Amino acid sequence: MSESENRIVEVASKALDRVATKILSLQDAYIIVLKSKTIAMEGLDETLSEAYSSMDERLKSIELDSQKYFMSILFIDLVSEIEIFLSYMIKVVTQHYPKKLNDVSYKLSEIVDMPSVDELVTRAAGEYINKLMYKKPYEYLESICKVLSIEREPLEEYWPVYVEAKCRRDLGVHNGWVCNATYLRKLSEAGIKTEVKEGDILLPEYRNYVHPVIAGIISIIDNVTQQIIVKYK
Repeated sequence: MSESENRIVEVASKALDRVATKILSLQDAYIIVLKSKTIAMEGLDETLSEAYSSMDERLKSIELDSQKYFMSILFIDLVSEIEIFLSYMIKVVTQHYPKKLNDVSYKLSEIVDMPSVDELVTRAAGEYINKLMYKKPYEYLESICKVLSIEREPLEEYWPVYVEAKCRRDLGVHNGWVCNATYLRKLSEAGIKTEVKEGDILLPEYRNYVHPVIAGIISIIDNVTQQIIVKYK
């Protein structure tokens, strides 16, 4: 194993540990929020009850309550974790194999102005990742697999889980979790069937929705990591 390959395997293993820890901690956080709200509602902790009451009253003006607020924040963070993980792995692999970024090009003047080759590769990786964000879901998957030199097929089973979660995250950020035509169009383009309709509230509830999403996301990051380890070991 070359030094570059050894470094990629080492970093991939550490990245998996980090993101798995973050995601499982988010899962714990969901349970903490749900249980603490129950304790507050039953009046078993006066300080907690007052805090929740104050928060609920304040959030009424924007048609939220404390539980919806926390569910929203935690879910947005959850989806961000897989995006951060995939972006990080692309940066790590392309740092050691910059020719994988052949699609990114610069003018000679831009190259000359760069302090070092490493800086140039880092910038190119950033631009490559930014372009990925605008691709359709399965084009995004194809590009990730190509640049990381991993197989697409093992990821296809769980990819729709991530795609739907990403669409729902965007829905929460931009439309207050109210289903709209954009959300439905994105799912349709990805070949994902759904029974929801415009106007439905799609707040990510833990028991019936978030828990299986977490399982799907962990499956994706674990498979990506194992493939990278096998490829570069």
